[in-house]
Amino acid sequence: MPLYLEYRHTSLLLSLAQGKDNDVNTRVTTPPGPPGPDKILEMRQVSSISPDVGGIPIVQPGGTSTFSAKCNSDEIVTGGGYRISAGGFGIVEFQGATVTDSAPAWTVTITNHGSALFTFEVFAECVKLVDAP
Repeated sequence: MPLYLEYRHTSLLLSLAQGKDNDVNTRVTTPPGPPGPDKILEMRQVSSISPDVGGIPIVQPGGTSTFSAKCNSDEIVTGGGYRISAGGFGIVEFQGATVTDSAPAWTVTITNHGSALFTFEVFAECVKLVDAP
């Protein structure tokens, strides 16, 4: 029996070397699919600490604040996050995608449970389809 398996294996290798199809090596050809989109995905990150916001978000001790990083109205927010300044002790009450002033945004509500004020930044990942170059 091992001789037969060796022979079959060799036969298969000879068929492959000669470019022949057999029951083990079947080639399937299909027509080409439709062309892909002529758009590409453009991504950018926006922050709540940007010139148009007018300052750095500050949370007083015992206070709760909500800040948003807004995407443009023609974009989709795909995610986001936040950063608290060194030494800050805050608990995030809410974090997620929202609509703020008719624009998609990433919003964070945070409560300062520490004894000192802290600053924090909210950022959003914004995407949209644009024409391919």
